[in-house]
Amino acid sequence: MTAVIIQVLAVWNDFFLPVVFLNTEELRTVQVAIYSFIGRYSNSWEHMFPIIFIGILPVLLMYFFLQRYIIAGITAGSVKG
Repeated sequence: MTAVIIQVLAVWNDFFLPVVFLNTEELRTVQVAIYSFIGRYSNSWEHMFPIIFIGILPVLLMYFFLQRYIIAGITAGSVKG
């Protein structure tokens, strides 16, 4: 279960490959959409915060639903003997 969680977070937070390979606006990921609101001299904070919330929401929901497995995995590895 820990490997699944780590892999899901790695795929969800991937930024470099979508920036390089996705050229159209319809195929952008949430992280690339957040990056599009950052300018050289100004940021569009009023548009950036809702999209950041949308980007964080699936990870938070996954944590809340899988919390017992995450805690069990952490505690199982912490006690020796």
